[in-house]
Amino acid sequence: MEYNETEKRWNSRKIGAFGIASLIIALDILALALGTIIATVPIALSIGCVGIITFIGVLILTNYLSRDPDLAKKEIRKAIAATFTLVYLIFLALVIFGKVFAAETDLAKTIVGHFTWIVGIIIIFYFGSRSVDEYLKRKELKEEEKKSAGNAITGGELKPPLPKPVERRRVTGKELEKIIRHNFSEGEIHLSDSRSEAVYSLCDIEDIEAFLDVDETNHYQYVRHKFDCDDFARLLWGQFGIPDWAHYAIGLFWSDVHAMVICVDANEDVWLIEPQTDERRSTLLDWQGKKMRFTII
Repeated sequence: MEYNETEKRWNSRKIGAFGIASLIIALDILALALGTIIATVPIALSIGCVGIITFIGVLILTNYLSRDPDLAKKEIRKAIAATFTLVYLIFLALVIFGKVFAAETDLAKTIVGHFTWIVGIIIIFYFGSRSVDEYLKRKELKEEEKKSAGNAITGGELKPPLPKPVERRRVTGKELEKIIRHNFSEGEIHLSDSRSEAVYSLCDIEDIEAFLDVDETNHYQYVRHKFDCDDFARLLWGQFGIPDWAHYAIGLFWSDVHAMVICVDANEDVWLIEPQTDERRSTLLDWQGKKMRFTII
């Protein structure tokens, strides 16, 4: 897409660009001829006119192609580099062919040597500044991409990093089922792995509360039949599904009327977390139901 736009812009302006370039060349040849072939003006004035014509012409040409009414730094750099390079080559040719003074004289060698250094510095500065500009553009683009990726994940402003839990102990699937069953005698308990092979990490309840302080599930608006208790519960449970938390004893809890998140801490206490408020309790409130229907961990 970018290539097509550049090609279209060039096709629409190439006739004008060729016209400006041709005019610059014609004026430079005329100015040079007046000081050398026709010899109606001093040759120094002729070379100076070539420099002025080239500088102004390249500025006009680059500004014309950029479609920007304001002169940019890169356009001025191009005009300076083109002017000094052309004047240097013309001056060098005149010295070699003896139009200014003999090439073997000390004065010629000194002037040419100093002029060569000046042109070399300008050329290095021109290409070096372009490299710096390209580097800064790539760096800025990468920063924008990182910022956009972060905003896409967080939905706007960047959030602080999620706290990591400290593992206090581990329990097997059978042990975890026994702990939960001690608090909820009814209902089904589904573990992600077989009870004999599953191993779950346990942390302090304070680690889970620190996670809830950063998580924003409770900031969503409850909408009946569209985003209600089971949606809140699935969303909060999913937030714990990152690598640092995925192996901890945290799951989805369904009572006979309500959905929440269940967790077991390092003291083997079973907690029910209300996703809409981040409130935690060890037992069900009346409006939350009478018994556990099932839990998935």
